Amino acid sequence: MKFIEQDIIDEVVEELSSSAEKQQELIEQFQEDQPMIFTYLFSESFDSFTEDEKDLLLFIGLVNWRAITRVHPDCPEVTEKMLNDAEEENWELIEDMKHKSFQHKLDFLFEGYPQEDLLAVAEDMIIDDDDQFITQVAKEAIFISAKSIIDAFVTAIDAGESKPD
Repeated sequence: MKFIEQDIIDEVVEELSSSAEKQQELIEQFQEDQPMIFTYLFSESFDSFTEDEKDLLLFIGLVNWRAITRVHPDCPEVTEKMLNDAEEENWELIEDMKHKSFQHKLDFLFEGYPQEDLLAVAEDMIIDDDDQFITQVAKEAIFISAKSIIDAFVTAIDAGESKPD
């Protein structure tokens, strides 16, 4: 998978922030293009989240999808297995660091990560929470979910690129 650069991510954030109508249009396209990820973002796993936390998770998912499809317009659909495998692996990594600080966990997950700029979007949005509307538990879950989505996209794109024509 090609590296998604910060300027593309910034353009996507600006596009998604431009109007509620544009954002709704992109949400509908996201649901159509990546139904598994869309379903995941609205799954019962996040029922305990506040509406603000759910909105943030959706926004991060939209940013990741839109930025990735700008660079990989023929991005394959992420499967349930890809997403579940990524999420399980990420939670296992975090569980092994139970007694570490949240920042230490983030630093560990960033180490050598191939899509660092995409992952930084999630970190920036949950860390730069001036209003403190995100609980500590939700911060970790949102970050792991965002990383799992990116990982699933990487798997899907890499699998699609390795198929013979």
